[in-house]
Amino acid sequence: MRATPTPSASAGLLDSTPLPQVPSQSPQASADRVETVKQYVRYRGFSSKVAEFLAHDKRPSTSLNYQHKWKRYRKWCKDNSHTVSNPTVQKVADFLIYLCQACHLSTSTIKGYKAMLNSVLVIRGLDLNNDQVLRLIIRACSSQPQRPSRNLQPSWNLDFVLRFLTKAPFEPQRFSSTRDLTRKSLFLLALATAQWVGEIQALSHKTSWQGQDLLVSYIPEFIAKTDTDAHSTPREFRIKSLATVVASEDVERLLCSVRALHHYLHRTASPTRPRNLFLAVKCPSRPMSKAAISFLLRDTIKSAHASFPDSSCRELKVRAHDIRGIATSILMWKICSVPTILRAACWRMPLVFADHYLREIVKQEGDIFALGPVVAAGHVVD
Repeated sequence: MRATPTPSASAGLLDSTPLPQVPSQSPQASADRVETVKQYVRYRGFSSKVAEFLAHDKRPSTSLNYQHKWKRYRKWCKDNSHTVSNPTVQKVADFLIYLCQACHLSTSTIKGYKAMLNSVLVIRGLDLNNDQVLRLIIRACSSQPQRPSRNLQPSWNLDFVLRFLTKAPFEPQRFSSTRDLTRKSLFLLALATAQWVGEIQALSHKTSWQGQDLLVSYIPEFIAKTDTDAHSTPREFRIKSLATVVASEDVERLLCSVRALHHYLHRTASPTRPRNLFLAVKCPSRPMSKAAISFLLRDTIKSAHASFPDSSCRELKVRAHDIRGIATSILMWKICSVPTILRAACWRMPLVFADHYLREIVKQEGDIFALGPVVAAGHVVD
């Protein structure tokens, strides 16, 4: 008879080796992509230090973009009765086809969605880069009809406007007209605060100082349109001065919003002036209307471009609201954190910025030099 083999010592060791303990319940995917990455990393037994490190391995702009894509993916899962916490390659394939056929996104954008999902799902062991079907789907997307991608280029040039404000008729300020002083103060304030026109109109002329910075507040009855019980706009905020970061002979000092507002308040001082910060130019006994503020901001931008012969001012599509996007985008491209941008503009969700305000800000070189420090969205940027 053939003898039954006796288990070897090594086999016994292998049989007795304990298997890794896997939690019985999978982690739940959060509405926040970064938090989901942390949960998945900790679920695999790694330390909180590792989870924190991997969760913030992307640049702020990439992280914001990925969060926008993650929210769309979660909404698609909900609309199609899929569980976000139970991903499969098949579900991802359906999602990519949805982006192509229903949303008409470009192939490069769909690749971005796939990269975003892989940054999360690969931690769960689902590597999307190795699936041949997903590769074929991406390749097939290039033959589908697509809509034009959103243009992130601003419709006007910030450097043109800043350069324009450093010359006559705006400087020297003691010789400028009240209208020109108002135009300059309005634009620099709008850039420095990233406020809506309605918020600028509701500013109070009562100010105070914090060092060399100016503290400004709203008139008491003003309520911001985004105010809720859980989220309210700060009633007082600080406008930073450039006096501490530029020399007295530097041209950049002429772009200090605190300096412009100080001159404007002195020029319009009167015991009977209205409570609002900005007054109607032709009738200073009345507050300036929102329509007038919007007009003066647009007029300043158009006049700046008209003053430079190489600019195409006839093709400008200018909105006063654009200044808010320009100011916050400057912070983004200066590697500022997303939470800082949200606080500066009083936004609750990063999607608002990514979908409607994000712009590519490129400094101009050559005849129109790129000016140095400027205050944008509550921060001094250079």
